[in-house]
Amino acid sequence: HTGQGQLWSGGSGHAYNSLLGGNKWFETHPEYYAMVGGQRRAFYGEGATSGQICTSNPDVIDICTKSALASKADIVSLSPNDGGGFCECEKCRALDVPSNLISWDGKPMVALTDRIFTFANEIARRVAKEQPEKKLGHFCYTFFKQPPAGITDLSDNLVLFFTQGCHWFRDPEIKKQCRGYIDGWFKFGNPMVSREYYGLIYWHGMPNVHTRLIEEDIKYLKARGFVGLNSEMCRDFATHGPNYYLAARMLWDTSLTRRQV
Repeated sequence: HTGQGQLWSGGSGHAYNSLLGGNKWFETHPEYYAMVGGQRRAFYGEGATSGQICTSNPDVIDICTKSALASKADIVSLSPNDGGGFCECEKCRALDVPSNLISWDGKPMVALTDRIFTFANEIARRVAKEQPEKKLGHFCYTFFKQPPAGITDLSDNLVLFFTQGCHWFRDPEIKKQCRGYIDGWFKFGNPMVSREYYGLIYWHGMPNVHTRLIEEDIKYLKARGFVGLNSEMCRDFATHGPNYYLAARMLWDTSLTRRQV
């Protein structure tokens, strides 16, 4: 909230709604929006921030590129809206790699990483030609957290925000999976930021203090070459103050330990 130590403005938040300009195109160009169950679906929900776009549509790429170029932020987000509802049209599905599987709700499904980063890559390359100083932020998250299988190069101006909660690492298998994903993304050579959950609305203010895991992970991120960290937090300093305070201190000085703090 104070912006202390923030070198760049902007970030990687859910952005398809703002990039396309909301539902203003839906009546005249429903093909700009995701096809779900055989029908094009407009953005919906509070603020019309749910639902997705047709990322293989050339006009959509043009519109989103213009939005990115018009933004004054140092890092312009290209991340999908939150949740599901991704396009099921033939062109979008053709960009998926059938062998690149993830587990979702206990079932295998094809990761959407290749289609989503094909879209992001194209916009990033166009932006780089006109505004080479501008960065584009993108989540590595949910259906596109696993690295792509068919893409061999990412545009240098893409900053990857890898979503993880180090409190998950009480389970060593989840920790191993996350670290494996990180290794896969680092092969592209793009700057990486950890997008954390030191506080989470779903905890309803109940304590989930995990300072040992925070200490271990910040030291790992520093050694691995991450360029930064941002985190979801809540108005719950009474229960999660130790998480927030330790992270703030260690992000300023990663040589500290939690016992010193």
